[in-house]
Amino acid sequence: ITEDDVRRGSKGPAPAPAAGPRPAVSVVPSGGEERTPIHGLRKRIFEKMAKSTGTAAHFTYIEEVDMTQLVNLRDRLKEAGERKGTKLTYLPFIVKATLAALKEFPTLNASVDDERGEFVVKRFYNVGIATATEEGLTVTVVHDADKKDLWDLAKEIDRLATAARDKRLSLQDVQGSTFTITSLGKEGGIVATPII
Repeated sequence: ITEDDVRRGSKGPAPAPAAGPRPAVSVVPSGGEERTPIHGLRKRIFEKMAKSTGTAAHFTYIEEVDMTQLVNLRDRLKEAGERKGTKLTYLPFIVKATLAALKEFPTLNASVDDERGEFVVKRFYNVGIATATEEGLTVTVVHDADKKDLWDLAKEIDRLATAARDKRLSLQDVQGSTFTITSLGKEGGIVATPII
């Protein structure tokens, strides 16, 4: 295309068709990638998350909360937990607060049955806890969380997290969640938007 063609708005002559298939050009330098097969639990998680992005309504709501009283309460109870052999993190408190909210607003503890076209409100509370492992995030499930006290929640959360990191989770440990909590607080950052 000449300068005169550009001024006249001409696109110039059509390019000649390529003669035969062109060899693929690699933009990745040799040895620049490491590939690992996706299988087992990790593959199942990928499939579920991919499906979720197209079928669940995702939204983000952010609120700032003063946690001073909770920090003080945990500090006071931490020593009692150590005597019981229980590591008391903030998660059991967050689970308790979540359970109170789910009971006040039951439609948050629900799912959609696509096949039957029904909205299903659960009257039981199996709380999923997203746990960081070497293979990525795994959601473990505290079954009947509403029937556990703070100490039982702390023990079960710790048991599940240890089993997840040691790759010793049973099928029941990862199934049946009615509501999931994910927290990246330990990793730092201000806001995260998880995929359901």
